[in-house]
Amino acid sequence: MKFGVPIVAMPMHLDQPINARLVAEVGVGLEVVREEECLIRKNAAKVIQQVVVSKQGVAVKEKAKTLQDILEKKRNKEINVVVSELHQLCKSDGVRGGLTLHRRTKSDGFTYGTYFLF
Repeated sequence: MKFGVPIVAMPMHLDQPINARLVAEVGVGLEVVREEECLIRKNAAKVIQQVVVSKQGVAVKEKAKTLQDILEKKRNKEINVVVSELHQLCKSDGVRGGLTLHRRTKSDGFTYGTYFLF
């Protein structure tokens, strides 16, 4: 979901059938239905065609893109919390050895803001 691409779920065993149903229920992908415990080629082709060219596929793609945006915002927020806590830890007496937190940004040649402990 990180890249906002819809999922064509072809569950085999263990937790995959549950995850496939969840993906379909959330609306970010479609499940290939098994017949007699086997994946059937025509079912897989039908689901792929639905995702790629049908109106239902457009909705699935939009939902996957929306979820990507939500996950990215959540990830950034969580990273900021971790960085803040690390910064507080570095400033406190809880860390021996004088760790400092340095931020590297795009202007330094990094893809996104990156933090290093020295």
